[in-house]
Formats: sequence, structure tokens, C-alpha cells
Amino acid sequence: MERLRDYLASLPAGPVAETEALATEVAACWEHFTGSSAARIPAAEVLWRLRNAVWRSPLLSFDLASEAQGEAGLAGPAALRWEMDVENETAAIAAPAHHGAAPTRPRLDMAELAEQIVRLILAHRQDHRLRWYSDGSVRVAVGTILPEGAGFKQTISNRRRKFRRALEEQLPTAGWRKVKDYVFAPPSDQTHRIVHGARPAVISTGSTNRSESITSS
Repeated sequence: MERLRDYLASLPAGPVAETEALATEVAACWEHFTGSSAARIPAAEVLWRLRNAVWRSPLLSFDLASEAQGEAGLAGPAALRWEMDVENETAAIAAPAHHGAAPTRPRLDMAELAEQIVRLILAHRQDHRLRWYSDGSVRVAVGTILPEGAGFKQTISNRRRKFRRALEEQLPTAGWRKVKDYVFAPPSDQTHRIVHGARPAVISTGSTNRSESITSS
């Protein structure tokens, strides 16, 4: 919830330009809002259905399209207009959304999405979509970025394949190498670099713990 509040606090009042980033934050705490279950929309589907967002503190309003419209990038009569009160942690359907069948955002670009993740990796940033290890290697949490149930099964599978390929094309240009699917190791001069503010992953081994190193396992 605090992540969403902090994100919204950084935005100017009015229409929200970066809908994808907003949808990620809303989906992460969707089920914590009283009233969010009214339309039985799972949190994962908010990622693909949310559009036309407007922020006027403390209210965030947006459309949630039907599943088919969410896949097509369209908003129409079946979309619902929601209002979320981030102070009181409530959500309610305000009214049906009537925007016709005009596109409100482009289809999700996997190469662009991969580029966003690559920038985070190259900057050694701590992020809920990344899991850093003590030797400097990183696992990309594809289940968080492209969760199961966030659309048609075949669509999610295709998106994950395109996303993985984009990562595998972009990271090597910066010297990173693939260890296995969604796991990458840094250039040799960056090995064992500990991410600022991040904790190495720890695996329990009986009565003792050890830091996990992907590249040495």
C-alpha cells in the first residue's frame, strides 16, 4: 500500500501518462482495498485491464475493461469506471465507462518492457521484479511481471517468450550472460558486487544459513 501511495504522491494531478507502471502498483495491493472484489476481478488482471487513469488526491479513478477488451487494448461499453480512495483504502465502481471502441493504449511491447527491466539491472537497482544474489547475478521475476491468469493462457505464454528473448538479446550487449532462463550474471569486473540496499537471497540448510549464489551452483 505504501508503494502505491508513494508512487501516486510523485504524480501531478490529472490524467496519468504511465498507465503500465500505475497498473503494476495498483495490482500489487488491489485485494487490500475494501470493495475491490465487487466485480470479481483478480488482482493479476488489473495489469491488463486498467486504463484512462486520473489522479486527484486522495482519489484515483480508472477504467477496468472486460477481459477481451483488455487483450485488444480497447475500452468500450463493457468497461467499468472505478474510484479508489487511497487514504481510506476503499474501492468502488463509479459507473460504466463509455469511450467507444477507440484504442486507449497500445498493445504491450515486450521489447520495451524488457528494456525497462534491463535498465534496472544495469543500474543494480533493488526492485520487486528482480531477485539479486550475493555474487551479483540476478533473477528476473517473470511471474510478477507477466503473471499467470492475467489474460488468455496462450497470450501470456507468447508474451513471456517474447519478453525472455528480448532480455537475452539486450543484456549481452552490456556484458551480461545468461545462466538459465531469466537468470543473468554480470560482467567479470562486476562479480560479487552487492546491490545497494538489497539483501542476498538466503537458503536454509538445517541449523545454518548460507547466501545463495546462482552462478556458483
